[in-house]
Amino acid sequence: MPVNYVLVERPNPLDSAVPRKCYAQAKASGSIHLKQLSKNMAARCTVTSSDILAVLDALKQEIVKHSSALGIAPAHQLFDAIKIEKNDKGRPARSFGDYTVTIDKSFIPQGVELIEML
Repeated sequence: MPVNYVLVERPNPLDSAVPRKCYAQAKASGSIHLKQLSKNMAARCTVTSSDILAVLDALKQEIVKHSSALGIAPAHQLFDAIKIEKNDKGRPARSFGDYTVTIDKSFIPQGVELIEML
């Protein structure tokens, strides 16, 4: 699936005297529901779409705010802070309540704010 993009000119947030640079920015070509996204992901791995949907549902409840427009930490470092465990491993998951989500705030670097939405 091709990714469409546009070029966006942006200033250096650390030094406004430097000339602006052009960056590629992905251009949305539509939307997809979490249920369809989980099915697409499950088709490419061994995890079930129900498990993926539960994880995606849990992650959409967390908002990360960086103090810099370019970001403070890479996404993989922030995802390492989130641990999702199935409560009863002997039964299939049927809802978000079948999982426990914990966030180790020691993984969240200074300058990054984690806003938990309920």
